[in-house]
Amino acid sequence: MRSCTKCLETKPESEFYTNRRRRDRLCVWCKVCTRAHVGRRAETPRIYVTWLIQRAKTRSRREGLPFDEDLAADDVGVPQTCPLLGNPLDYSAPVSLHRPYNLPTLDRVVPELGYVRGNVWIVSWRANKLKSNGTLDEFKRMVANWPDYGKLEV
Repeated sequence: MRSCTKCLETKPESEFYTNRRRRDRLCVWCKVCTRAHVGRRAETPRIYVTWLIQRAKTRSRREGLPFDEDLAADDVGVPQTCPLLGNPLDYSAPVSLHRPYNLPTLDRVVPELGYVRGNVWIVSWRANKLKSNGTLDEFKRMVANWPDYGKLEV
């Protein structure tokens, strides 16, 4: 049995999500409280983007990156489609280990500049993952050579 720090109810350990960072490997909130908290984050896209900015602030401190303390959802924008891939963004998708491709993420245009106004935008998780380790030159070469793949015999 374990006590939830949010609702203060005592529940079996099966009613708590796992958390690898904690010594006991369990979250401090029960599943019901966690779902309610995550659900509020998805009430509006603007709230979701604000949550992304809060997470970026923590990440920037940990990694020693610049962060604009006045950065807000209005500065970043709340697009309905991914500006890179054009697919619709799903602001109500749960954040889990298996992220859906259309999950909105906060992306740094130039990673070294950090999370500052004019250097961040919302793109889909898929677009962010694709551009995470490729260069513009590599993408140009890939697009230029793409039609050649159709000519290959398998």
